[in-house]
Amino acid sequence: MCDIPLEGIREIDAHLRNAGVLTLTELRRRYAARYKAILKRGALRNETDYYLVKGILDDADSPIDEEERDRLGRMLIAFEGAA
Repeated sequence: MCDIPLEGIREIDAHLRNAGVLTLTELRRRYAARYKAILKRGALRNETDYYLVKGILDDADSPIDEEERDRLGRMLIAFEGAA
């Protein structure tokens, strides 16, 4: 998603808004807030948290550093162990 130029995001948002669905910008805002909460909490509470973090870790181009990647990996392992 970060490879899409700003004008492209605006165009996508306009199409989505006209279709009556959430815009890309709104989805990104919501997930960014959830991601920050997960990092602050240091644990995954549910499957939504799990799949958000898993998606970030599965994205090889994700702009997170190795320390954060390791921390997220430990959260996934802990969640899987508790399930």
